[in-house]
Amino acid sequence: MGPYPIELRQRILDAYDRGEGSVRELASLFDVAPNTVQSYITRRKRTGNVSPTPQTKRGPDPSIGEDGLKLLRMLVSAQNDRTIDEYIALYEAETHSHVSRSVMVRALKRAGLVRKKRHYVPANKTGLRFNERGKRFGAARVGMAPPN
Repeated sequence: MGPYPIELRQRILDAYDRGEGSVRELASLFDVAPNTVQSYITRRKRTGNVSPTPQTKRGPDPSIGEDGLKLLRMLVSAQNDRTIDEYIALYEAETHSHVSRSVMVRALKRAGLVRKKRHYVPANKTGLRFNERGKRFGAARVGMAPPN
């Protein structure tokens, strides 16, 4: 949830200035916590306004910056069916810096890149195998009927 609107903050302080109630009564009237009302009063005394403080970015900077994202875009546009491990190897060869799988996945997501999925289906000489109840061995697929 974001900060309360400035209009609500101002209405709370106007009611406080008019003496319409204590901090607890105003908190109950405006459906906010008493600490919220008290912090608005304190903030106005200290700074002269009640606008919320700007939110700062939390957490460390991403391991793959904007230059790295440009490189990833180039790598994906060249061939978009590579695996994550292949992208890591190519990225490390270009930048000489190690990145983990999770860092690579987050960077691809942050860049808005979509990888084409490869479908690895090994050739099987015997075809699909089913048990005596008609269930396929090795997978629980719904809607697959045994061959007649």
